[in-house]
Amino acid sequence: EMTTTLRPALEPGALEKFREAGRIARLARELGFSIIEPGAKLRTVMETVEDFIRTEGGRPAFPAQTSRNHIAAHYCPSPVDEMVYQAEDMVKIDIGVEVDGYIADNAQTKYLGEKPFYQGMVNASAAALAAAMDMARPGVEVRKISAAIEEAITSRGYIPVYNLTGHGIARWRVHTPPSVPAAPDPGQRDILQAGMVIAV
Repeated sequence: EMTTTLRPALEPGALEKFREAGRIARLARELGFSIIEPGAKLRTVMETVEDFIRTEGGRPAFPAQTSRNHIAAHYCPSPVDEMVYQAEDMVKIDIGVEVDGYIADNAQTKYLGEKPFYQGMVNASAAALAAAMDMARPGVEVRKISAAIEEAITSRGYIPVYNLTGHGIARWRVHTPPSVPAAPDPGQRDILQAGMVIAV
């Protein structure tokens, strides 16, 4: 049933709204990325991002998230959080925008240091995203996309985060099938269909 019910980009008018959400989410991510530096408060950066999203006519699809170092994802600074970014931090931002319920979800990693090992990790992550985007089209098995993600990371000497996955998106729903793991799951049989929207 997944392949017939979760094809939200086929809804009338949906594509324009997904694209507008995507435009705002990209700009919000780039804004957040540009102001992350040692000494900046996590809360201030995320509040700046959320204010920008609203100014552009969208709404946050979920609280803007920024995670440091061993926290791989999903940290949301509270309104009284005084934590600041530090030199050598590996910083992730995860930004979601909704326009009339149609959601864009994007993330990026920034390393606040000079060590080649950690800059290589950022580059491997970007290469994995590029590999996934290059393969994603109707008729492709999700596990082949997962294999491309894993290969992009392991070929550069790193290991994927296995318990975080890409995912489908639908109207008003940030997470839907199919799951898109960072390594192939032999039991997964999902095949991308026209009109699906996925975050990888």
